[in-house]
Amino acid sequence: MGKCIVCGSPTKPSEVICDKCDRSQNGFDYFKLNPSTVSKIKGMAIFKKGENIERAFIGSTPGQRAPLAAGEGMMIALASSLTLYMMVTNERILIVEESGLIRRNFDLFEAIELEDVRGTSIKEMFLAEAFKINFQTRGGLGDVEISNMMDMDKDTFDVNGPTDLEMLRQWMDARVQDKIRLVEERSRRDKVQIMLDFDSLRDEMAKGGIVMKAIKCPNCNAAVDMPEAGCRVECQYCGSSIVAQDIFDKMKGLIGN
Repeated sequence: MGKCIVCGSPTKPSEVICDKCDRSQNGFDYFKLNPSTVSKIKGMAIFKKGENIERAFIGSTPGQRAPLAAGEGMMIALASSLTLYMMVTNERILIVEESGLIRRNFDLFEAIELEDVRGTSIKEMFLAEAFKINFQTRGGLGDVEISNMMDMDKDTFDVNGPTDLEMLRQWMDARVQDKIRLVEERSRRDKVQIMLDFDSLRDEMAKGGIVMKAIKCPNCNAAVDMPEAGCRVECQYCGSSIVAQDIFDKMKGLIGN
């Protein structure tokens, strides 16, 4: 029997992960996590439909937590260093905190929409550097700092080594700009879907250099004069309804996105 180099509990020499503290035995505290622990961390994030992890990190930060004092109804601030797991998805930055000395607990620390990020920076600290994220909140501006950052495999959460913070800053800023463009495109598309009628359709097509005088009935393929206004028109040959939005959806590939 040996001892866990992290928590000191008895371990078998062949063990890779300590059963008690869930740390690796090769001198690297967070080299590997149990799959059940990874599931707990990801479970705290509550991913949206279509949201996927692109990169994952582990680090720590000096945190302020303010639990209620028993019977007093007042807040007492307790300073502590928290272990943080940061997942950057195609939509958000999700940060899960780990706490507890005897039993490990996981809670969602921050969920930041990428378009709400106002900037990233590298903060010099005593014997270390911290990655700082400034972001917009409903009440104003917020920020989070993560130090001792290491890259993790986005699926297994195995640690790959220290994070190059400058490269992370550049990558993160690029992802933020990608999300901002996506949000603007979604907004434009939603606006077109809400307001589009044949008059708007004519204008949208003209922007792409296409002048339309007639449209084809999707049911009988007959040519129908394009109306001046309205959201739909009836084919005079078969009686089918022709919707302006449907015509636009079929033609938008010709005029670009």
